[in-house]
Amino acid sequence: MDESTKSAYRHLGLTGYAAIQSISSSLKVGTLNLGTAGHVNTSLKMIATLSEWLGSLMTANVSDFRDFNEEEFWGRHQSICKSYPGYSLDIYKDLFEDCVNHGRGDS
Repeated sequence: MDESTKSAYRHLGLTGYAAIQSISSSLKVGTLNLGTAGHVNTSLKMIATLSEWLGSLMTANVSDFRDFNEEEFWGRHQSICKSYPGYSLDIYKDLFEDCVNHGRGDS
């Protein structure tokens, strides 16, 4: 894997965690009612799933992506997107590809 791809993955990880933080902060305790409880529960499950997925990326970063399986990583992403339709999670793949194509992940 070349350095620009590694940098794009690092950028994805950092940006992804920032997005999770944003989603989390929008789920404020005390603003819940029965109409939103299902949405909050789904959002919390999605946050946990995304955190685990991005965590695997950060683990790979520690080893400089030595044993990183891109196919498995993006297959998991596709599975997450199917599990949480309506959350626009395709944006993670788009962000990564944009970084690779335009060198925006370079550090």
